Amino acid sequence: MQSRYYDPVVNRFINADSYASTGQGFLGYNMFAYCGNNPVTLLDDTGHLFDWIGDAWDWLKDTASHIEEKICDVADEGWNCLCTVSGNCLYLVGDVASLVGWSDFASYEYWWADFWLDMGGANDTGENSSQTIIYRYYSTKSSNLVPRTGIDYDGLSFSTVPPSKRQYPAVKTTIEAINATGVLTVVQNGSHVSVVPVNGTVSEWMNQGESSDWTQILSSIVIEIGD
Repeated sequence: MQSRYYDPVVNRFINADSYASTGQGFLGYNMFAYCGNNPVTLLDDTGHLFDWIGDAWDWLKDTASHIEEKICDVADEGWNCLCTVSGNCLYLVGDVASLVGWSDFASYEYWWADFWLDMGGANDTGENSSQTIIYRYYSTKSSNLVPRTGIDYDGLSFSTVPPSKRQYPAVKTTIEAINATGVLTVVQNGSHVSVVPVNGTVSEWMNQGESSDWTQILSSIVIEIGD
């Protein structure tokens, strides 16, 4: 104890405190009492003064650390939200560019969309995830599951980014489920995913339409989501 000796059998110091009083109330005048007779919740590291201040300081540090964590969490959520909104807006611009035939500009917008979504963590599927979920916007099990002429020239477009409500109805499946069909496969570029036939071409899929085996099989493994 540095200043006096303590007998744990009788729960008392065996020599008096060097102070006449610790200044901590009535029990502060008892030089043989430990921590104001409260050894369970208080601490006297020096043998001179039991530690109210240490407890308060520890509480203050814990509180400050908790506040700092909350501030960081809010900042992270705000940043992630900003990046996700920016990425989705750029994807919308890319879709519009594809519709009017500006494929080069669309690719440019898709690249920047993936960049912002990656920055915000929206493209992170998780290190422990064994299934990668993908989504096709404005689709159901019976509609919009065929590559569109002049638009989906590289395959049927999906995304790893969940749809917003304005993009409902939508369908979802997984990359693993599509690859397991044996007749369809996936080509992924960031958050943009293209589904292509294994035993045919995208043009053949377009020509055969909804009656094609590719569309029928894909319809069987997607799940409708949204309103």
